[in-house]
Amino acid sequence: MSINGIDLEKPHFFLESAGIGLEAQGHEYINRLEKGEITAFFKMIKSFWDFYMYSADLKVDGKKMHTKASAIVIGNGQLIGPGLALASKAKLNDHLLTVNVYKMTKFELLKFIFSLLTGKRQITKKIEIF
Repeated sequence: MSINGIDLEKPHFFLESAGIGLEAQGHEYINRLEKGEITAFFKMIKSFWDFYMYSADLKVDGKKMHTKASAIVIGNGQLIGPGLALASKAKLNDHLLTVNVYKMTKFELLKFIFSLLTGKRQITKKIEIF
């Protein structure tokens, strides 16, 4: 597997997670909010409202694939950001990265994240896990 041309067959350090799509945008605005930029909240809402499925080319375990997803999360642990279990099958001690491809509409994704925040994990087939 490679991320932006980095050959991951060689040892590299990887911290928690990397996100593409809405997950990455959410982190950007949350970081701004934490720094006191109140307008970031409205920008985050607008970003979510303007949401569309992202197109991505992935190569996982030697297989190339093209996908459209609302978010892609690559992680070595289950918890992302503020303790959300977005990579629920990832294990810190297996020395592997887990790729989660979220093929949800914005409202399905919002419902899913809300279920994580309230501790009621929602089971869905709209997440592909590699």
